[in-house]
Amino acid sequence: MQRQTVLSAAAVHIVGTSRLAGHPLVADVCFYAGMPRTFRALRFLPAEVDALSARIAETVPLARTHRRAPAPALT
Repeated sequence: MQRQTVLSAAAVHIVGTSRLAGHPLVADVCFYAGMPRTFRALRFLPAEVDALSARIAETVPLARTHRRAPAPALT
C-alpha cells in the first residue's frame, strides 16, 4: 500500500541533500505540520531536489521568508 502526503509549500523550511565523499546520499525535506518533521529519501535524482527547491521558492510569498536588513556600518 502506498501513502501520499501533500505539503503546503509554506510549511517546508529546508530542502537539501546529505552527501558522502561529494556524492548525494539522502534527500531531506524538513517541514512543520503540527510539529517539526523530516522526510528522507534514499533514491532520488539531484535534479528533483533542485526542482523542488525552485518550486517552493517561487510559490512561497516573500513576506513568508525570514530576511534581515543589513547591519549598519560602524563608524
